Amino acid sequence: MAEREHRWIHDEPEEPSYLVEMLKTPPSKFGAIGALGLGAILSIPFGLGLGAVPLVVYAAGAAIASMFVPGSPAFRDKVDARRRAERRGAVRAHLTEELLARVDVHAPHWSTYNRMRERVASLESVARSASTRLNQRNVESLDDSTVDFLGLWLAALTMWERWEEIDEDALKPRIAEIEDSLEEMTSDVDRKHLLKARAELMALLDRKKSLWSRATAVDTAMMTLADQFEEIYQRVIRNPNANSLGEDVRSAIDRMRLEEEIDLEVDADLGPLLLSRRERERAEPSGLDRARASAEKAGRSRGRSRRRTRE
Repeated sequence: MAEREHRWIHDEPEEPSYLVEMLKTPPSKFGAIGALGLGAILSIPFGLGLGAVPLVVYAAGAAIASMFVPGSPAFRDKVDARRRAERRGAVRAHLTEELLARVDVHAPHWSTYNRMRERVASLESVARSASTRLNQRNVESLDDSTVDFLGLWLAALTMWERWEEIDEDALKPRIAEIEDSLEEMTSDVDRKHLLKARAELMALLDRKKSLWSRATAVDTAMMTLADQFEEIYQRVIRNPNANSLGEDVRSAIDRMRLEEEIDLEVDADLGPLLLSRRERERAEPSGLDRARASAEKAGRSRGRSRRRTRE
């Protein structure tokens, strides 16, 4: 199955140094510690010359291993799997933190998410069986889907929050007021300001309608994701030794992936949440803030125009 770049990870992973990864493995570290200890013991009665022999032997062994181990497909797969798990865990922790800041721990979606995690743990046990066609990469893809579930949930929450922030009842009278002012406005500069303010306020009304449809689509995508995930799990559990299981699971996971349009919209909405807090504080103001600023500026211009008319 083709390598999947997780939709909630926006930075490109650095290419690992497999040689460094080999030197960080427990056998390599314990070998180095053992060589140092044995060298120190031998150097007491026999001097530094003989004490350096264990270190030379370790260095020679590490040099020979470095010619074969870093290029081994099995070793590389193990390193890559660990790095994917680390990145997946970091994104999961970040999404969980953002969600807990918005919803109660007893929210119904947490039960769905926890059940999905339990299913993944169960499938990991199945994948370790020698008789099954299910492999660890299949299980990783399903684990990615649990992170997708959190990401979609957070995206839906942020969309609904923004939908509620846009006060349609307050915007419509404001637009009507600007349109009345445009009829008596004589200054081209002031008209330009008012037209810009009206355009931004009307764009906010359109944005509110768009947010409702997008948030509804993401809510539906969450339910579909959880349902298809459960379907895959039940298929594996019913017949874990089927010859076509691996291919069937891969096909089912591909079908479970969401439409590209939803992915792109969710990425745009979650982008600020995946930044650090400091970066978020430096982010540009929202469309609502910009529209309010334009309307206030237009109001000041209208006031100056009226004063000039009275004068």
